[in-house]
Amino acid sequence: IAIVTAREILLIILPLAIAVAIAGVIAALAQFGFLFTTKAVMPDFKKIDPIKGTKNLFSLKKLIEGVKVTLKSFTTLGIGFIFFFMFILELPTVAHFGLGDQLAWLTDKAIIIAFVMLFVIFVFAIADVIIVRKQYFDNLKMSKQEIKDEFKNMEGDPLIKGKIRQKQMEMSRKRMMAEVPNADVVITNPTHYAVAIKYDEQTSHAPIVIAKGMDNVAQQIKKIARENNVHIVENKSLARSLYAQVDVDKAIPQELFAAVAEVLAYVYKMNKK
Repeated sequence: IAIVTAREILLIILPLAIAVAIAGVIAALAQFGFLFTTKAVMPDFKKIDPIKGTKNLFSLKKLIEGVKVTLKSFTTLGIGFIFFFMFILELPTVAHFGLGDQLAWLTDKAIIIAFVMLFVIFVFAIADVIIVRKQYFDNLKMSKQEIKDEFKNMEGDPLIKGKIRQKQMEMSRKRMMAEVPNADVVITNPTHYAVAIKYDEQTSHAPIVIAKGMDNVAQQIKKIARENNVHIVENKSLARSLYAQVDVDKAIPQELFAAVAEVLAYVYKMNKK
């Protein structure tokens, strides 16, 4: 009788154990998904690189992830086996059931264990989603802050500042040179300074300095003026005063009106001729 009873108990335990194992597989699939790849069995000599392998082995992030997966797996299986052993205690009573009742009992317990394990996995999954979402937004905030810090550092770098300033000066000079053909006259030193003047009584109350420069820039202004038939007038003191006192795109000051008017009158007279 004892042998028969033990045999019956074994027949009941075995399907229940199989049910727990199947529940564990289902739980693992629910958490990690189904992965099938031939890459795992293909030889890859990069994977036996001792330096890279050591780095991966001691990677803090991978270590933490490994511990988390292990803890979750053991917790899920542990809870499943707790229920399993709780149900085992009922086996002496179940051994006296008929076959149909035993199968019904086995089915109920297997479903309970499966649902318990799946519920644990679901809780872990929700926790993972919350943690990953928080880490994502934290990293996003850090990335934005890092970009701001890097931009500030770049702005503070004297070399970068110098390059930005140089680029701005080059662009400003190009725009200025493009205005020289529109000038009424270029007043020169004659070699060191050149100031391009334009006067349109309909748009401005006074003549405007549209370009100015010294040395090489002055020579470039005169070259463009000659190429575009703009009058070049030599007046050393006026050229120096205009260069020193008036910025580009600004009207000449009142104290220079008379001198500039005299030059413009001369240019208009030459144009009529």
